[in-house]
Amino acid sequence: MLAVRVVISCLCLSAALVSLCCPPALAHAQLIGSDPADDATLDEAPGQILLRFNEPVQAEFSPVEVHDAAGDRVDEDDARVDPDDSRVVLVGLRRDLPDGPYSVEWRLTSIDGHVIEGTYEFAVGDAGTRETSGATRTDAGDTGAGSALRSAREDEEQGAGAGGARGGHYVALGFVVLVMLVAVVLRRR
Repeated sequence: MLAVRVVISCLCLSAALVSLCCPPALAHAQLIGSDPADDATLDEAPGQILLRFNEPVQAEFSPVEVHDAAGDRVDEDDARVDPDDSRVVLVGLRRDLPDGPYSVEWRLTSIDGHVIEGTYEFAVGDAGTRETSGATRTDAGDTGAGSALRSAREDEEQGAGAGGARGGHYVALGFVVLVMLVAVVLRRR
């Protein structure tokens, strides 16, 4: 009778240890839309850039930068989280942007504390062939936030793989502890 109680106690203790050591996997925020959209060609220059994420983000320091084809910065350096929706980040653009290609680079902090980043492009007017140095191009089949979405997905997959490996180690450790405790109880019998 005492041995059964000890085994049950060991099982409960192991389950508690595993659940405490293996917090639920938190997915990083992902870019789900932007205005202007990736690879969009606009007739007129927008007044701002809007980035929409699937969960709240934090915009600290210089989280969004917009560059022209020469690499010059054309944003107002005023990136901020929308006070009405913490999943939206806004950044103002200089007035009267000339026709041409532009790249948007963002680096934000997800609500779970992980840094997420990405790049996408848009053009104003008749930009012709867009070539911006260092900018990530997307495949023709991409829509919306294209390369930024792909970057967020790659970051998430890398993080999920590491988190899954850690969780497996904790489960194995819990199992080893359980086996050791059962062995001790059975020796005392």
